Amino acid sequence: MAASETLTPTQSRRAMNLNLVLGSLGTMWAAVAAPGVVLSPFFMNHLGATGEQLGLLTAAIQVASVFNLLSIIVYARIGRVKAFWIATTMVQRLYGFVPAAVAFAAWRGAERASGVLAITIGVAIGWSLAHLSVSGWYTWVTSYVPDDTRATFFGRRSAVLNTVSVVWITAVTVLIDQFGGRDLYLAYFWIFLVAGIAGVLDVILAVLIPEPRRRVPAEGAPAVPARPVFSWQDFTEPVRNRNFLRFALSIALWGFSTSVLSPFIAPYITSADGIGAPNAWLGIMNAITQLATAATAMGWGMLADRFGRKPVVLLGSLYPLVWVAYFFLTPNNYVFILPIAALALGLLAPGINGGAEQLMLTLTTARNRTAYVAWYVAIAGSVPAAGAWLGGKLNDLLKGLAVPFGPITVGGFQVMTLVCFALVLLSFFILSRTREGREKPVAFVLAQLATPSIFRTFLNIGVLGRPEASDRVARALRTTEAASGAIALSDITHRLDDPDTEVREEAAKALGRIGSADAVDALLRHLTDPFSAIRPAAARALGRIGDPRAVEHLVASLADRAEELQEACCQALGRMGVHEALEPLLGLLSEERSDRVAAAAGDAMSRLGAFEAALDLLPRMHATASRGLRRQFAIALGNLLGKPGAFYPYLTGDRASRAAALRRFFAEGQRNVTAILHAAPESFESSNTREAVTGSMRDLRTAVETLDHARIARRVHETVLGLCRQLSGHDLPEDEALGFAFLHSAQLGLGLWFAGEVKSRCLDGAATPTPETAELLEIEAALGVYFLASYEEAPEAG
Repeated sequence: MAASETLTPTQSRRAMNLNLVLGSLGTMWAAVAAPGVVLSPFFMNHLGATGEQLGLLTAAIQVASVFNLLSIIVYARIGRVKAFWIATTMVQRLYGFVPAAVAFAAWRGAERASGVLAITIGVAIGWSLAHLSVSGWYTWVTSYVPDDTRATFFGRRSAVLNTVSVVWITAVTVLIDQFGGRDLYLAYFWIFLVAGIAGVLDVILAVLIPEPRRRVPAEGAPAVPARPVFSWQDFTEPVRNRNFLRFALSIALWGFSTSVLSPFIAPYITSADGIGAPNAWLGIMNAITQLATAATAMGWGMLADRFGRKPVVLLGSLYPLVWVAYFFLTPNNYVFILPIAALALGLLAPGINGGAEQLMLTLTTARNRTAYVAWYVAIAGSVPAAGAWLGGKLNDLLKGLAVPFGPITVGGFQVMTLVCFALVLLSFFILSRTREGREKPVAFVLAQLATPSIFRTFLNIGVLGRPEASDRVARALRTTEAASGAIALSDITHRLDDPDTEVREEAAKALGRIGSADAVDALLRHLTDPFSAIRPAAARALGRIGDPRAVEHLVASLADRAEELQEACCQALGRMGVHEALEPLLGLLSEERSDRVAAAAGDAMSRLGAFEAALDLLPRMHATASRGLRRQFAIALGNLLGKPGAFYPYLTGDRASRAAALRRFFAEGQRNVTAILHAAPESFESSNTREAVTGSMRDLRTAVETLDHARIARRVHETVLGLCRQLSGHDLPEDEALGFAFLHSAQLGLGLWFAGEVKSRCLDGAATPTPETAELLEIEAALGVYFLASYEEAPEAG
């Protein structure tokens, strides 16, 4: 429609709403006029058609798909869609009165074989004309449905139409069961008659939906052709597009696979030779399937819009595997198995039923869309005809087959099911090779669906996508979890520009939790915007995502004058583990910056393993008057002395839990020290050193039990110094031992330096400690024991 006038948003919304009404009428017609839970049993069980004849009836609809190719030429000649679609589709809908006439004639006692022929001919003519124009219908619809919400709209449309189908089919099948004998044909007559009227009204009311007219070019602008010019190059373009052709053939093979079995399911369930269930069970199954489809169709549409159509189609294409339940189906258990199978079918089927059309439209070009749609419908629609014919042949050929196989009996219907399964899996493999270009892997989509929070996320999308109060939007963003939040990514990203500051901040936090690289550009836009109020939140979110594109901008933002932004950038760079940021972070730590910024820079450097940061961290831990910052400096030191993040739980516990953690540190340190002593050189100048270390550890145990923190600090220093001497093989003085330790291991050197600093402070400390100095001593003593619990000698290579 590049050369056409577009509709206004109001016109588009009105057209989409009317589309739902017309689709509901069309559903009433198609539910009984096409082979399915109403026409198929009537055709086979009551008109006496054979399996082959039912297969041919289904095939007639599918073969008619080739007429889509003629539509390319027709639309190229006439240029417009609406009038031609209305004319051809009206003829198809008039076919709906043919089954009504056949049922009425059978009620009057007419010969039923002629009814089988009349319905088959009517189907062939009606669907041939309909396929002559259906590709134009897709082009028409895409002219008033926005591309970015197209899958969601079709999901909503599917939900509405399936709800209508549930009510209609349930009423029809219950009505059929109320009649018997010749009166049954009269019931069918009224059902087909009402459906025929609904189908005709659908087409008549379509006149109310506008079709954008081709715009008149402005003066001096290039002339717009009055209508498309047909060319064989355009006609054959879709089949020369290998990716599109592969997709169309894979869907065709999938349709072939399901057509082997699906037309014969309803007759098998209701016939006396099969399960013998009442017709009402077809309505019950349909109701369950359609309600499940209505509940999930919009969800599948959202998944397709956000993660790509391909993974949704692939998952949906596996729904025929649900029919494995028919291997265990008997007249005694169908009341249990049929509802389960119908529910599973309704949950999966929308993925391919709606997704395949959306993927097809994605793979088309706007300039030549009608040709693409025509070829797709022709290929994907006609090939399944052979499947229906094969299914009919197999149904007649295998009639009466019954082979016991363990707890089940394999009959002709089960053999047809196996054939269907094998072909479905083959089509899945071919379909997986289609390239959409922006799709997520199937495993990723499955992981999203398997997350319990997916339902809450869908509810949150409803809030995020509508104009709601800011507190509700902020609450929805806060409750969006990382595991399933990727589906709401576009809605959350949109909220980065919300008028409310809290909403913007919560949106940035949510994007950070989700961790998708697709949000990086939007977050960088806010980080680099000096007027954005959410720059710190954007920086933290970028740190959680960890995308390297953010590094340059985060480093640059360290020079900003806002302390909150500096702190956020330090945290982000530390979380990302970006070693390129070491120099600017060290600059922040050594400069006369606030303790808040210095603590963030120190924490970041500690996560990066920059041991030199300890030279600034320890003095700042003693100098700060803030208890929170003191603990933050201690955590940064803990990151350097041991595993990053592992010292944090000690600081956040109460007195009893801290004492328990200290005992645990000591137990782990005891094992490490023992292992190091056993591995140290045997020929050692001072035979007393090993015994001295052992004695220090014994005294350290007592100090830990009594929470004597000054004594702990002294014994930790003695132990670490003794370990350095043991590892060096010499009785080194303390300053030489420190040099050896740094050469041996930066972590060991830091541990000895830290223990020495703490011991010196203990010796120089005031006689009457204040609460602040007492807390500092407790923290430092715990850090020393934590170092012993963390330090292990690396095994020698070889």
